[in-house]
Amino acid sequence: MTLRNYLLGNSTGFHYTVRIFIGTTLVWCLGELMRSQTALWAIISVIIVTEPHPHLAWIAFRTRMINTLVGSLVGFCVLAFAGPTAMTLIAGLSFTALVSTYINHGQQGWRIAPITTALVVSAGMTQQSAASGMEVALSRTLEVFIGSAVALTVTLLMARLWLPPQHIGEAEKK
Repeated sequence: MTLRNYLLGNSTGFHYTVRIFIGTTLVWCLGELMRSQTALWAIISVIIVTEPHPHLAWIAFRTRMINTLVGSLVGFCVLAFAGPTAMTLIAGLSFTALVSTYINHGQQGWRIAPITTALVVSAGMTQQSAASGMEVALSRTLEVFIGSAVALTVTLLMARLWLPPQHIGEAEKK
């Protein structure tokens, strides 16, 4: 099997590879311009939101943002009103799981919200400071937005230049 045949037979993988390469390069350059110490959450968001078809990328963008905002907001409220303790972490995670599964109707993306809450509250616990957790909530949300927006933009631009065969992603829409 030649490289050309392999790439044509696995065009979905090649589409993802190119989009992730472009998106992570842009995010890394933006992070350097903003003097960000890390672009980790933006890079993760590029990977999660990247899709060859704009419709699927929009759904992934929306889900990523809603869940990150829910997780950050719950973590922020837990720290502000109850403080950074193990019990507030457990209660916050449980509440976030309830809210996010309700919003997402049980679809897989709901897990992002409790993970975000855990990151926010645990940052407050590690530093023994609610302010540290709140800073994590704000920076994580900003990085997720930047990475998700870059992935959506790359998908929209690439869809004009190089759209994969129509059958890719059709099963995911149903």
